[in-house]
Amino acid sequence: MNQPSLTDQFITAFDLGLRTLTQVNRKSQRINPAHSVPEDELTDKEKKLAGRLMRVNHAGEVAAQGLYNGQALTARNEETLRQMQVSAREEEDHLAWCEQRLEELHFQRSLIGPIWYFGSY
Repeated sequence: MNQPSLTDQFITAFDLGLRTLTQVNRKSQRINPAHSVPEDELTDKEKKLAGRLMRVNHAGEVAAQGLYNGQALTARNEETLRQMQVSAREEEDHLAWCEQRLEELHFQRSLIGPIWYFGSY
């Protein structure tokens, strides 16, 4: 297998970061585990708390993407590279589910997502 150049690897890494931070209407590969859970009517206070907690959860998923993508970039063997890529793809579902819930709660993502991503990278 022909190894991409270091420049190509950094361009790809930068692209992954941009996609993580800017993609809207992200689709998950798996069904959201909460899809069949009936939701109780939440008070405004409960919605606000749930939104804040979900924003923290979302920031963690953004950081996980940075971590896995950074580890993949520095992987020294194919098995480690493959595992980091698989883990990042699995985390994409979590990211999509968090974004879906934030939207349902009418809450925005963390404004410092780039710090979470690149700090974990």
